[in-house]
Order: sequence, then structure tokens, then C-alpha cells
Amino acid sequence: MNYSEKNEYNKLGRIAKTYDELHGIHALTLAYQKNKPELPTERLIRTLLQCIELTYLNLTEICERQIEIRRIKGWADSLPRRTTHIAWHASLLRIAVYLASITNSKINNHVKNDGTSWVSSSRQQYNNIFEKLSTLDIQDIESYKQKFHSAISTSTSLTPLAAFIHRTGEVLHLRSILSVRLAQITKNITTSNSDIFLNFNQLHDAFSKPKIASDQDTYYSQFKLMHQIPELIALDCIERINEIEFSRNSPISMISFLIEFQPLLRVIVDCLQPLIQLLAPLEYYRIRENLGATSGSQSKNLAQKLLKKDFALLRRLVNAMNKEDPLFPIIHSLFTETESTIFLWLDFHLTLPRGLLAGHGTASLMGHNDGFGAALKFRDRFANANKHLQLTGITGDEYLATESLDDLLRKLISTHVQSSFKDVQTRSGFYKDYPFKEV
Repeated sequence: MNYSEKNEYNKLGRIAKTYDELHGIHALTLAYQKNKPELPTERLIRTLLQCIELTYLNLTEICERQIEIRRIKGWADSLPRRTTHIAWHASLLRIAVYLASITNSKINNHVKNDGTSWVSSSRQQYNNIFEKLSTLDIQDIESYKQKFHSAISTSTSLTPLAAFIHRTGEVLHLRSILSVRLAQITKNITTSNSDIFLNFNQLHDAFSKPKIASDQDTYYSQFKLMHQIPELIALDCIERINEIEFSRNSPISMISFLIEFQPLLRVIVDCLQPLIQLLAPLEYYRIRENLGATSGSQSKNLAQKLLKKDFALLRRLVNAMNKEDPLFPIIHSLFTETESTIFLWLDFHLTLPRGLLAGHGTASLMGHNDGFGAALKFRDRFANANKHLQLTGITGDEYLATESLDDLLRKLISTHVQSSFKDVQTRSGFYKDYPFKEV
């Protein structure tokens, strides 16, 4: 590793010291709290729109990188990298469409204004850069039309050009869906300034800090986004759970929240998918230094509150309800579904440390002597606390079995990671102030 004397910067930029610094939690919290709507539904609508706003900032960055790499390498040589960018582009748009669909359902149920639709500044910036990118793509199709015809008619797998055609079509379709959803939403929300309504400055701070070198083609910002959206959603859900407690645990309030909670949890689950499917190990290793001594387990809103403390509170509230109430079977069914979705997140989340660290003594950034093993224990603790779900699958012991294909692959990965990040393994350099800790 190439750290400065103060162990705070490398060639990519600042090395985050905490999870909160890395993901801009202070700025996100300010964005959530500032001028917060009083009504829960209106608060949720704004939170979801803030998540979409963060996504637009990331989409703009991806488009800018596509234009830049095409400028540097030319059309043909830039195709392989650009197709990866386009896959990320489509993946982020899918999440934005889902967020907009949830928002639209709340608008239709609760808001009755009939105003004029508006476009936020980050959305407008994205539309402008996408238009520039589209102009270049049109020129390329006209210049290499025969190659495009050939890719469509002869490619039986997604070669770079075939993938470009396929994914670009997907992006265009998703953009159309998102545009319609947002037009339906914004015409029902009266605001004189969308940037003030969404607290754009705070959202931009969360997106842009810590600063990373703009000329480095990494998915650092997108890695952050897939953590920031769940953090914002968690802030709203935590507040709703506390409101239920203060409302004397009304069955109607509980049902209303659990119905809303389920699609929000699905967004949190979906935010794992781009990291699982698109963040190749080398892409992660390129930014790993800049993640500092951080871990998702340090998340106060998502990991420590929503999925642990506040979810335990929610369970107690459900258990304290009158079992003879005719609404209780509905509440129990919704709550069990919620538990299952959280367990699904924990299961999918294991894919990241399994594929990127792989166990076999590969230390985590924050100081667990086996990062994958620590994630397994986190998942299994939830399973043990919810044995009534009778969840089946791979247990921790089975996952760590030797003489298997999984074990062989993980040995290959762990050997590379341990040799590439020796200071993480030995807690030296930047990590000397972050000693090993027990799970």
C-alpha cells in the first residue's frame, strides 16, 4: 500500500477512518432530518425521492466515465469496459424504478394535489449527460452499422458489442419507465424548489465525500450508494417503529407499517445485487484501501438499530399484542414475512465476504481475524433468535467444510487477498491503530 505519512491518503484519495465517514452518514442524516415532513407517509415519500436523487448523481458519474473512456481508447477498444458501465447503469436504474414505484403507490393513496411535474437538478444533469452520450452512440452506430448488424445476427453470447446493444436497450427502456413514474409523482408534490425540498446540498456531500480521484475509473461511489440507500430507508423505518410504540401498539398502525416495511426491505435486499453481480473481485480490491478500517457491521442505522435493536422492539410489540384480536393473524403473518426477508438479506450479504475475502483466516478491514467467518456468525445469530421460522440451508459449519469445490475456490481467493493486503492481515501501517477483535 502507498500511504502518506499521516496514513490518510493513497493514490485514489482519502482513506476512510469510519463507516460513517465513508458513507457520508452525517450528511445523509442531515438530509433526512432537515425540514422533515411531519406526516409519516409524506416523510417516507421524501426519503424515497432522496434515494432516487442519490442514484441520479451516480448515474451521471457513470455516463461521464463512459464518455471519457471512449475519448481515450476509441470506440472499439473502449467497448469491453463500457459494457460493464452500462450494466451498472441498468442495475441502478432498476433500483430507481422500484423506488419510484413504491413512492407512486404512496402518492396515489395519500396525496391529492394536481400540480405541474418538476425535475430536480441532479436528474436534469443526468439527462443532459445522457443526451451527450446518446449522440456519440448514434454516431458510432452510423459509422459501424455493419458490425452492429453482425453482432445482432451472429452473436450467440454477450460479446462486448452484443452486450452493448442488449444493455443499452435495457437502459433506454428503464429510463422511460422511470420518467413516467417520476412525472406522476412530482406533479402531486407542490414545491417551489426541489433542491431545498430534497436537501440536495447534503445529499451531494454524502455522494462526493470522502473525495476520490476523478480520473480513476472505479465503482467507489456506486459501492457507497448501495449502502447509502439502505441507510436512508433505515432512518425512516426506525422512526416508524418508535411511533408505533408511542401509539400504544395500535393493531392498525402495526399492520400499516408492516405492509409498508416489506417493499422497503426488498429495496435493501436489491441493493446487494449490483455488488454481488457486477463488482468483480479486482474492482473491489482496487478500492479496498480507501474503505479504511470499516465494515457494514459498524452501521448504526441499519445493522445495529433496524436489523437488531429496533427489530427486537418490533418483535416485542407484536408478541405483546392481544392474540384474540381478529387482526392478530394478519399481523403475525406480515411479521413472519418480514423476518424471512431480513434473513434473505443476511443470506445474500454473505456472498460478498465469501467471494471477496473467502475465509481461511483472511482478516476483515475492521479487525476480525476471519471476515467471512464473522459474517457467518452474524447471520447465524439471527437464525438462532428466529428458530420458529425453520429456515433451512447451508449452516456455518457446512459452509466451512474442507475438501469441497467451495473450499478450493475460497483458498485461491484468500491466498491472493492475504498476500495483496499484508498490512490488513498483520494490522500494520494504517491498521496498526485497529487491532484484531473478537466477533
